[in-house]
Formats: sequence, structure tokens, C-alpha cells
Amino acid sequence: MRITLNQDPEAVTKAREDAGLSKTALAKAVGRSLSLISEIEGGTRNAKPDLLERIADETHVPVERLMARDVA
Repeated sequence: MRITLNQDPEAVTKAREDAGLSKTALAKAVGRSLSLISEIEGGTRNAKPDLLERIADETHVPVERLMARDVA
């Protein structure tokens, strides 16, 4: 079974910027490509749970802060 977390692209971008990281630096830190980080921040791809956790670790925020919130 494959689990996908829906991240909030704006929250990912804000966390990265607040941590003082460029997209390139974040990509290198989490071992992924710049294009993947750009797609995640652009909302065209979802990160797998392990990647979202690594982004949270590198940006020093709880993973929940990077997740999309359902608005009813």
C-alpha cells in the first residue's frame, strides 16, 4: 500500500525560506533533485511521507505544518 501525504505547497516554500535555504540547498540536503523540490513547491507533485519528514527536519518545523488542511 502506498501512502501519500498532501502537503501545502505554500507552507513548504515558507518553511524553506524561513530556514534560509534555497531550493538547491534543500534539494541537496534531502537528497532529491531541484526539479522535484520545485514541483512540490509548485503544487504539481506530492512528496512521499519520508521526503516530507526530511523536508520538515531540514527546515526545523513539525511535519504537520507542511501538510494541507481540509477546509469544509
